Amino acid sequence: MDKTAPGLYKKIFQPDETRYVQYIPEGVTDGSARPLIMVLHWGGMISRYHGLGILTMLALPALDDTGAIMVAPDCAAGDWTSPKCGMTAMKILEQVILDLPVDERKIMLMGYSIGGIGTWHIGSLHMDRFCCIMPISAPVPELAMKTDWRIPIYVIHSHGDELFPGQQTADACERLISKGANLKLDMIGDATHFDTEGFIPAIRRAAIRVNRFWLSEDQAPR
Repeated sequence: MDKTAPGLYKKIFQPDETRYVQYIPEGVTDGSARPLIMVLHWGGMISRYHGLGILTMLALPALDDTGAIMVAPDCAAGDWTSPKCGMTAMKILEQVILDLPVDERKIMLMGYSIGGIGTWHIGSLHMDRFCCIMPISAPVPELAMKTDWRIPIYVIHSHGDELFPGQQTADACERLISKGANLKLDMIGDATHFDTEGFIPAIRRAAIRVNRFWLSEDQAPR
């Protein structure tokens, strides 16, 4: 079977048997390097291949036009700030880079809710690997506030978020901007925290900025 055939694949990362879902878009069989988006799932009771939900409900409807390879690992602990989950996610990322034609200048990290907190956390620790991050519907953790950000940040939050008040996230983002962070904040109307489909238009808007950034990487000297 062609390992680059388009589709969704359920995979297991050895040796700790962490499950992850991998999406391969059309056209990867030509061997040209593609962007890669790592997607961190939300919380709740963590089922097997929990990342499939955020891929099919949010990432693919919003970002499929980017032509990016996507990967959504599971975090059995349910907390992406745990060292084990973060370390395993990065190992899975490196495995995907080995397996598929990835443009290593164009690797984005994104996540929703608990996954958004993880996006802030893991992104702050691995700015050498990710070109940009997109935390969605998540508060800004303390580590992120203390980080000297060198990569673009695209934050999406809702005024109607009943779990993580939007104003708190907006205020934290303003503080990061005042410290020099290259951060764009999109505060959407009144979508609740669990109205994930309500965030798709904002993610598409952010994707336009991400695509422009990726284009600038194409034009930059290697």
